[in-house]
Amino acid sequence: MVRRAPNRTEEELAAFKRRQRDRKTQLQREARQRARASSSQSATGAADRKPSDTQEAASASCPSQRPAEPAQDSSSSRRSQLYPHAHSFPEAITYSSREQFHSALVQPEKHHLTPNHDSGNMASDPANQQTAELDPFADPAERRVFHAALDSFRQYRRAAHYNIVYLRRQSFYSLPSAHMDLLSQPPFSLPSVFDQVDDAIDANADLAEAIFDIALPSFGFASNDQSWKGKATPSDMDKARSTLRLFYRDWSIEGLPERHACYSPILAALESYVSSQPPAAGRHNTRVLVPGAGLGRLVFEVCRAGFTVEGNEISYHQLFASNYILNCTEVAGQHKIHPWALNFSNHLKRSAQLQSVAVPDVHPGLELEKAMHEAQSEVHYSERMSMTAGDFCEIYRREGYKDCFNAVVTCFFIDTAPNVLTYIETIKHCLQQGGIWINLGPLLWHFESAPTPAEKNRERGEQQKDLNSGIGDPGSFELSNDELLALLQCSGFQICEQKEIPAGATGYIQDPQSMLQNVYRPSFWVARKQ
Repeated sequence: MVRRAPNRTEEELAAFKRRQRDRKTQLQREARQRARASSSQSATGAADRKPSDTQEAASASCPSQRPAEPAQDSSSSRRSQLYPHAHSFPEAITYSSREQFHSALVQPEKHHLTPNHDSGNMASDPANQQTAELDPFADPAERRVFHAALDSFRQYRRAAHYNIVYLRRQSFYSLPSAHMDLLSQPPFSLPSVFDQVDDAIDANADLAEAIFDIALPSFGFASNDQSWKGKATPSDMDKARSTLRLFYRDWSIEGLPERHACYSPILAALESYVSSQPPAAGRHNTRVLVPGAGLGRLVFEVCRAGFTVEGNEISYHQLFASNYILNCTEVAGQHKIHPWALNFSNHLKRSAQLQSVAVPDVHPGLELEKAMHEAQSEVHYSERMSMTAGDFCEIYRREGYKDCFNAVVTCFFIDTAPNVLTYIETIKHCLQQGGIWINLGPLLWHFESAPTPAEKNRERGEQQKDLNSGIGDPGSFELSNDELLALLQCSGFQICEQKEIPAGATGYIQDPQSMLQNVYRPSFWVARKQ
């Protein structure tokens, strides 16, 4: 069960704040140096020169499963440091570089890293060295998607004020005078409600802009870089809004019931099936993969339990947010957000719409450090917890990941596949013989009645770059739960356990006070690779 952050000494908090400030300052300094170097190269006609070998390894991600429209801008000629590795910052969570971000194959500035099967350390993959000098943002489609995600967080404040409040005020002031006068008085006081929603939007926007501010230096952009401006689409804005609401589920105390219903059975299964023999101090030898890691809470909980864990996420929006909350939190409850403020329907009371929650409910670094000392772990948590960015299938069906993990954990994930066989084959490839796959979630097939990314490419007249491009593979189908279990058995898995989750129905970012309750009855099962 997730716990509140314990009281910490002023010295501990001050030390963490100093380290985070130093980290941000160093990132900004490096970004400015790269910007000056880029300007100098351009002035001397050396713009095509390769970057120095001393630059840090890059990291990146794919934002969504839809293909992006190519967009040209000046950033394609500049090398970009992406998520920094945590070597200089012991508290930071490592965001590793991987190839597949969106629809194009892109490489970091240094050799790719793949896990060493015998430990939690990382080892070079020679298979990747031949293409290691490609620029991740040389692909215009990838660059456009990155810029759009970045821009959506920056635009959140203005767009929400306009679409949620300004237009409602316009409609309100268009009412007949008698109606407007009535609704302006208590107990309705709609003008005051609009003001309060404006305040709630500002609180949400403070978090959105904090995510934006740290994303720029983390990805190697100078603070005065403007190439991302104006790139966000309505779909990108929707993703920014949903990402902010996801903090309620993953990083607030109010989201504990949803986390308990979904994460507790998974953690219990890890204890039962994977780590029953070694003591907690030796769990770092057990490698766990968490695809669809989102904002990183399940990855955090698996690491706190003592395992070596690697999360994977394809969404830029969620990668930006998880990087911020895991690596840049100064204190528990640092931000207050209003997850329901932008929706005016199905509220029993106005106070429910305006409810605020504090995020994060715990300080990730302090909690992991506390758990590490309690378990007397031999390996620091920063060496046991990492995140990869990109297409799950493209990354983990590489030869370097064969038989790599002791366990794979999927939560509300497998129904994101147009062809779930690609997920099954990828998980079978990266699991060791006898390894455990723990799954919890519904089967709300995301591509039902919707074109896949490959089909969207064809509609646009774009040629599919790689028929083995993972989530973007052509074709799709949907299965029932019993058919899915049968498919697992046909694919070389033995079903060890299958049931409805003990907590019964659960919501997903669900307002518990809403008059409309959308709930799932997720399937929970454990399968072993034969």
